[in-house]
Amino acid sequence: MTDVAPPIYSNQTLFALQSSSRYAWTGFNIFLLFSSLVGDSIILVASIKYNAFKLHKMSVVLIQHMAICDLMLAMTLILPTIVSLTSNEWVLGSTMCFLQPYFVHLGYTGSIYFTLAMTTTKLIILKNPFLAREWSRKKAHLICVLIWIFSLAVDLMVISTGPKDAYFDYRRYCCRSGLSAPIWRIVLLPLVALFVGILPVALVIITTLMLLWKAWKITRRGGKNLKLEGVLTVVLTATVFTISFLPYTTYHIGSNFAAKDPLSTYHVLFFTVASNIMSINIMCNFYIYSLTVHSYRQFLVTRLGLANRKSPDISGDTALSLRRKDKEGLDIELNIERSA
Repeated sequence: MTDVAPPIYSNQTLFALQSSSRYAWTGFNIFLLFSSLVGDSIILVASIKYNAFKLHKMSVVLIQHMAICDLMLAMTLILPTIVSLTSNEWVLGSTMCFLQPYFVHLGYTGSIYFTLAMTTTKLIILKNPFLAREWSRKKAHLICVLIWIFSLAVDLMVISTGPKDAYFDYRRYCCRSGLSAPIWRIVLLPLVALFVGILPVALVIITTLMLLWKAWKITRRGGKNLKLEGVLTVVLTATVFTISFLPYTTYHIGSNFAAKDPLSTYHVLFFTVASNIMSINIMCNFYIYSLTVHSYRQFLVTRLGLANRKSPDISGDTALSLRRKDKEGLDIELNIERSA
């Protein structure tokens, strides 16, 4: 699995889950995988091919890039986790074990900053709608490219710790980077904790609260042009993000003050629950947009064949003509029977 003695959490005897717990987490992850693969694929097709999201161009582009993040995490984190839970060990080889943490870091970092960009740009749209009119899809994609570059730069810092740090963690049933290089613990860890964990999560919360306050003020002034579905979409997305990320962020902040015993409930059970809750963010966007975006909901109803088929409106001369045809057909049928 790895070329060096892995950290203690790769000890199967101490940390492997009981069969009942593994089955429960396997079912949970299968639901995550199915929801993400199907839901995020529909989001991309609906937004790119059918223009089903009648929202601001900036929001639509951010929605597309968030869907790409979720699909990447579904394939590189959730799917291998299902395989590992089923096998009760890592069976995908040392190369994949080395690569998995970097794909996961890339996906989660991108997801954090795409969410922050969504709340921030929506707030700017409400505060300065004339400025927002100048934003094009090209500018929106440029912002997303910059987020991807930043996320990749964070990944490169993690890779600097070396491939021998990768190990299989039985608490989460996925591979993690040990991050044992001195430069990581002394210099890079505080920077990543600040700029990938504490700061963006705090900014998402602050901008979401400011967005709600601004929307409430516009509504009180009788703002008829306020598109509430856009505000609700951003607020719900940010709320789910915050709920899913806060436990994991809390764990890493609290680990500096908690007991150092690796067998403690804090480092085992709380970590397992917190890291799994964070994965909920991967699959929720499909359900959020289905609830808040009317045009997307209409797309799902019509394109996926969910529309209620109404019977044709038959009235007046049309109904009379049909009754005559039925009577003539009935007379002909009776005459045929009598002849027979």
